[in-house]
Amino acid sequence: AVGNGGKMFRATNFNTWTAITPVVNLNLHAADYGLAKFVAVGAGGSIIYSTDSKIWTQSAKITTQNLNALQPLAIAVGDNGAIVTSKDAITWTAASSVPTSAHLYGITFTNAGTWVAVGAGGTILTSGDGLTWTAQNSGSTADLKAVGSIASFTNNVTSYQFIVVGANGTILSSPDAITWTAH
Repeated sequence: AVGNGGKMFRATNFNTWTAITPVVNLNLHAADYGLAKFVAVGAGGSIIYSTDSKIWTQSAKITTQNLNALQPLAIAVGDNGAIVTSKDAITWTAASSVPTSAHLYGITFTNAGTWVAVGAGGTILTSGDGLTWTAQNSGSTADLKAVGSIASFTNNVTSYQFIVVGANGTILSSPDAITWTAH
């Protein structure tokens, strides 16, 4: 768990939490596990990582924008359209093509190879490689805060349904991350 002022806590059973010595004193907004590392992101482009969740190291800064959400395959999104990616959760690269300057608040990935990021003003972006992004029409102007996907299996075929939630009770869904329906 991460929070304001670089505060971090770890637990092995969800009942007993232990404080971790802060690596940064900036607010941390998200943490996840992927690429055999624990990773946390936050204010001012902070990215820290650990192999054991006890000892943390700060990655070199690739952006000064706040990073708000993290996807386990090492893509983080943040303010002003910031998207950064990593193949090892240590060295990060700014995405090459981001068609928005909106604040981004959530990101998800499917095994079908689609990343979806959501953000302010109804922003929805999709990518097949995490580096080049395409804007999609959400049909909404609400701030979109989180995105997830649900896999279903029928006749040995996997299909996905994307779900987005946002301000003022906004709920959107899509079978392909391109065509969105409000609920």
